[in-house]
Amino acid sequence: MIIKQYLHGLYGNKALSHGIHLEGGAALSFYYGFERVFSNDLDFTYETAKDRARFLLDLSLPLGKDFYAKELSKHRSSIIERSTGNTLFSVDYYHAPSRFCDYETRPFEGKTNSKIHSLLDILTEKLFCLIERDTKRDVIDAAMILRSEKVNASELSSLFTLKQTVKLTNFNNLEEFVRGIFRLSEQKVAWGEVCQELQCIVNYLKK
Repeated sequence: MIIKQYLHGLYGNKALSHGIHLEGGAALSFYYGFERVFSNDLDFTYETAKDRARFLLDLSLPLGKDFYAKELSKHRSSIIERSTGNTLFSVDYYHAPSRFCDYETRPFEGKTNSKIHSLLDILTEKLFCLIERDTKRDVIDAAMILRSEKVNASELSSLFTLKQTVKLTNFNNLEEFVRGIFRLSEQKVAWGEVCQELQCIVNYLKK
């Protein structure tokens, strides 16, 4: 798969991946081994403007000279195959000061140590996503992390509270919210009903 090939090229080169941190569902699948289908985009955060500039300069380099990157906006570029002109996937990148993130350093194929977003950080971001939208993959991702039992509840609450200071989200019922999405993820009901009930939970708890 082309996205896996890209990530192998990126994280196999310490210089290319310095200061660039993989997050979201791709990190769950690529680094943490969760059974999850890759979407058609990759999400990264960067620490400094210098890290961003270097990343964008070499954005297509992990795949080689047969591909190039096209900047679509301040936060998104697409990777395009030269021979066909086909867009293969998109790359999103956002500034995230390290003091508001939790990272984990993990070895990559014995070559480099990569600093990526921890399960704690990914789950926290997923909860913010669920407050803003009700997509199936976010519910499933959050439930998978919760079921892994690798996230400490008090640490989750602390990081969520810290991120709230910059996200300006009015939401103070984390424990009840987590219970709600965990219950919904286990129910064998139509996805439309799950989304509807999830939105009701979010709207109620934000009051």
